[in-house]
Amino acid sequence: MKFKIAPQVFRDFPGTTIGVVVAHGSTNAQDDTHIHQMLSDVQEKLRKEFKPEDVNTHPHLANWVEAYKKFGAKPKKHVPSVQNLVSRVLKSPLPSRSPFVDLYNFISLKYLLPAGGEDLDAMHGDLELTIAGDNEKPILVLGDQEAKKPEPGEVFYKDENGAICRRWNWREADRSKIEPKTQNAIFVLELLPPVVPVLLESAVNELALLIETYCNGTVSVAILNEQNPEITIKKNGAFISQEQINQVLITDVDVYAHKAEYAVPHAAVSDEHKMRLEKVTAMRALGLEPWPAGKPVNATCKEVLEEFVDGTESRLYEVAGRVMTSRGHGKTIFAHIQDRSGTLQLYVNHDLLGDEQFSQFNSFVDLGDIIWVTGHSFKTKTGEISLRVTGFVLESKSLYPMPDKFHGLSDIEVKYRQRYLDLISSQDTRERFKKRSTIVRTMRSYLDAHDFMEVETPMLHPIPGGAAAKPFITHHNALSSDFYLRIAPELYLKRLVVGGIERVYEINRNFRNEGISTRHNPEFTMIEFYTAHKDYIWAMEFVDTMIKKLAMESAGSLHLTYGTHQLDFEKPFRRLSMKDAVLQYGKLTEKDLLNDNIDAVLKKNNVEMKTKDAAWGQKLVALFEHFAEPHLIQPTFITHFPIEISPLSKRDPNDPSIAGRFELFIAGMELSNGFNELNDPFDQASRFHDQAASHAAGDDEAHHYDAEYVHALEYALPPTVGVGIGIDRLVMLLTNTTSIKDVILFPTLKKK
Repeated sequence: MKFKIAPQVFRDFPGTTIGVVVAHGSTNAQDDTHIHQMLSDVQEKLRKEFKPEDVNTHPHLANWVEAYKKFGAKPKKHVPSVQNLVSRVLKSPLPSRSPFVDLYNFISLKYLLPAGGEDLDAMHGDLELTIAGDNEKPILVLGDQEAKKPEPGEVFYKDENGAICRRWNWREADRSKIEPKTQNAIFVLELLPPVVPVLLESAVNELALLIETYCNGTVSVAILNEQNPEITIKKNGAFISQEQINQVLITDVDVYAHKAEYAVPHAAVSDEHKMRLEKVTAMRALGLEPWPAGKPVNATCKEVLEEFVDGTESRLYEVAGRVMTSRGHGKTIFAHIQDRSGTLQLYVNHDLLGDEQFSQFNSFVDLGDIIWVTGHSFKTKTGEISLRVTGFVLESKSLYPMPDKFHGLSDIEVKYRQRYLDLISSQDTRERFKKRSTIVRTMRSYLDAHDFMEVETPMLHPIPGGAAAKPFITHHNALSSDFYLRIAPELYLKRLVVGGIERVYEINRNFRNEGISTRHNPEFTMIEFYTAHKDYIWAMEFVDTMIKKLAMESAGSLHLTYGTHQLDFEKPFRRLSMKDAVLQYGKLTEKDLLNDNIDAVLKKNNVEMKTKDAAWGQKLVALFEHFAEPHLIQPTFITHFPIEISPLSKRDPNDPSIAGRFELFIAGMELSNGFNELNDPFDQASRFHDQAASHAAGDDEAHHYDAEYVHALEYALPPTVGVGIGIDRLVMLLTNTTSIKDVILFPTLKKK
């Protein structure tokens, strides 16, 4: 007999794919507890992970709902078999029928694919999935009182005696159902896009394996689609002229996870993607695994190049990397692979590899694939040190082509969302993040060498503090409490100084619920360090020296380019009071900054204040940001900050209106902040009260009152200086990068 799909089915329902399993000489009468348990487990999983409202919207079911609408089946009366099965399971457990029925129900529920089974011996002639015309024979469907013929346009299965079911649903049939005595059966699984064919292949093969395991007999499998719409089934159940599918089971597919859509690769999105998917199928048909277990390597690409000695046979190398280029010349292929150390040319020759391996390399290896190779190094006629390949394994197949190797990623959004592609295609990006690692490592070793101790403090804070910023709020269910993502670790680190850790630092992730720009990311990295018995004057010297060391380690020079600026880190960093900076860059006089005149200066220069009752110090800062900050290109320490904007700083002993504080500016960016820490618990409590009042008046960035921190100060914080440095901005400066997104591996982006 033949099993075929009529052309009009593909016309009306493009992408229709049918999986066929034929069992011959099997046993279906004897119940099996293992099958019962499997069926029970999959139902329990479905009930836990599947909501009733998903029945019509899950991608594996919604396509069938739309198909039924297309040929006129009434949604409330006639539903797709898989949708009906899921709905039944959500209400009550399925009864056990027979091994055959239980197994295809199990597969249908596991993969959320329509499935059915029929007694092969009860059929007559050829079996066909087709679309009903005007003159179909009537069929008595289970539950109906009278026979009805399939309506025109309806999809149904038929044999020589006419319809054997209706409405593309094996349940709506009467005459060829599987019974306990059935020994020869045909099972059908059905798929419509956007569900990908690999899911159907897995389901078909798993069903075949289960039938073979629990019901004995011989089992054959096949896939019907528009390219292969017909098979011939011999009397012994075998197929004629149908390529067998390699048994590859996906046993952990989470098809119930609606939001995840599919736990298998997406359908082909381009001709190149489709070609690579086909190569995967072809490899598996030959018994080759596209993602096998890894093989050990004994060298990097760089080591192969560095160890080469002309005229001496090298050791046998085992190297792995991503294929970046490939060009064939008859029986020779030249390719380049890339690993963490760099690139290496491969010489792949037919005579060295042999027919089978050379054919596999030529047929299955694409740009972007990860391959393992072994061989000896040599120098080509053009003088390039290469590896003469004597063996290879494709370790990981890339299903998509790589970005252009010469131009990299041109789409900025893709560059940030799919950073791995940027890293693969851009050496500049890889080098930038290597330098970032060097900067952080050097910073850590510098502090360690000066007797600092590295610690970790909480990222969930009951009270936001340590900086003037709007926090992110989250909720802890078990404690039934709101918490704030850390905006700074300052208050916890100073508690540790109270506890006797006199030199302490933390490289920390901070979160501030503020705007995004080329210099701001809501999630960023800082280092904060605290030193007892030192002051901010000492801290400026310490920071000056450390940044010079970081520049030399990462960039190899103290004269750096940043955008259009030439930065000189060799000279001692300039020091300038905030007031003097405003006078210099604003071209103002001392008289302009008097309390009676400063409002007029603000108004004249269109500088707006956040609050109407701002203090003089807050107004000075606003003028500084307007006039001076953009002009601070060379490294400059700004000092003498107004006490009003320094709620955690100790007052200057010579002028209580200012704080013992500095900020370091380079290329117009604030890079570091440091100050003598306020250790008077009475003064700190008073300033917290003032900040809390500002917060209540609408200043989202003002500090909260932190009673626990004040209590810690009551146990005596020694005279201490604290410093914070923005690592992301520092990396920008030392790598000549003008956007913070380019120095953060995965910057914060708007959700797609």
